[in-house]
Amino acid sequence: MKFSEKLQKLRKENNLSQEQLADMLEVSRQSVSKWESGQTYPEMDKLITMCKIFKCSLDDLTNDEITDVNISNKQKNNFTNIIDEMLDIINRTFSMFKKMNSKDIAHFIVEMVIIVLLLIIFKTPFNYLYYLVRDIFNNFPTTIGNILSSVLNLILTISYFILCVIIFVYIYKIRYLDKYDKISEKEEIDTSENDDTILEQKNKNEESIKVKKEKKEHSFVIFKVLGNLVMYFIKFMAFCMGIPFVFSLVFLFAGFIASIILLFKGVFFIGILLEIISLILLNILVIELIFNFLFNKKSKIKRTFITLIISLAGIGIASGITVFDIANITYIDEVPEKATQKIITKEIEMTDDLIIDNNYWKNIKYIEDNSLDNKIVIESKYYDKYLEVDIVKNTNFIYINTNNVDKIVGSDILNNFISDLSKKEIHNYNKLYEADITVKATTENIEKLKNNYNDYYNEISSIEDSYNDQLESYINEINEKDNKIYDLESENYQLKEEIEEYKYKIQEYKDNMNSLINE
Repeated sequence: MKFSEKLQKLRKENNLSQEQLADMLEVSRQSVSKWESGQTYPEMDKLITMCKIFKCSLDDLTNDEITDVNISNKQKNNFTNIIDEMLDIINRTFSMFKKMNSKDIAHFIVEMVIIVLLLIIFKTPFNYLYYLVRDIFNNFPTTIGNILSSVLNLILTISYFILCVIIFVYIYKIRYLDKYDKISEKEEIDTSENDDTILEQKNKNEESIKVKKEKKEHSFVIFKVLGNLVMYFIKFMAFCMGIPFVFSLVFLFAGFIASIILLFKGVFFIGILLEIISLILLNILVIELIFNFLFNKKSKIKRTFITLIISLAGIGIASGITVFDIANITYIDEVPEKATQKIITKEIEMTDDLIIDNNYWKNIKYIEDNSLDNKIVIESKYYDKYLEVDIVKNTNFIYINTNNVDKIVGSDILNNFISDLSKKEIHNYNKLYEADITVKATTENIEKLKNNYNDYYNEISSIEDSYNDQLESYINEINEKDNKIYDLESENYQLKEEIEEYKYKIQEYKDNMNSLINE
């Protein structure tokens, strides 16, 4: 490949116009045009500068036997290059608009609006895919289904947005930017062909080239500053997004250590352990990607892809094993076998108005014992490690008070829970905070106790009903008074308007009278 062809290819691959390359080499654009057409050959210092611009060797650039030039800059695919591409598009757009007339601008706006509308219509397949998969997630438990639907919606929305941006920029580039670049290059070639000699133009253009270069450098500084601000903002957002993953990693390591400890205690849930390891791997991968992005380090795509596949596969396999392990756990609606009950009894003299307040203890068990005569015996069975029970008589009321024990109950329940997990079973630990209440009395006294309770609470219910009725009547009365106040305020407002109207008429009459008198 000839030097002229290589130069033209390298310039286009680096998104440079002839004028831009000429400014970088401090020559006229006609010189670059002559080099690319093969009419002249650049000097050595210009060739060395070109090698720095295109990041290639001098041999690659000048040796006609080499057809493929390796450009190290092309191999970099980092955020800085993306910013440079964006700045180049902005710069080319600005140049394009300077060359467009009002008719071309109107045509451009219409086409862009049509493209945007088409891209909005293009969202229909994404919506269809979302609703299709959401119907599948609806078969999952409510919380899991909602989380999966939200994640799916976020992924599809981001994918749609990125795809739309890529399509829009691509169409905009090939439809307008490339078209106007070709027009500009043609004008440059035509201009260079119409010139008599390069040497005559060189002296005239040197000063203007320096001025243009200074303006362009100033323009690029502004764009660079804006680009850096955008980059710093995006990096800050990425840093904020990485913080939850760091905390998540800490909790996952804590869970990993807890799982190892449980293994030594006989609790074998391999699925949970594998899932924690997979999530740790995924968290480390995300944190590494964010770190590389923040400090402009290149990520190894192959290793990243393999790690992602392994972690996702591990999460899937672990979830299946965990579901299988949980399905094999037996639920027993009883307290653990090691739990022991304490029994307390209290003997109370029976009276005709005696009432046992069993509003909380609905399951009081009554046992007939006609040998007790005029006494009743209240017995309570409870788990004293977790509950305190006290039977108190106050006038004609008997209260059964309970309080949860604040001693080392959590560790005891945890030990019971771990013991149950090692046996693949779960007991009902809520029953440890329940008490069995038994009342022993004669048949006649049991009937009296029940009737006294029913009469007392029926009386309370009737009082509550009367209070509620009275309260409702007060509320209705207040509403009626509010309505009357509203009506009076409306009437007062109308009267004020009428008074104002009369004042206006009186003033009008006075003015008429004064005009008649003056005449």
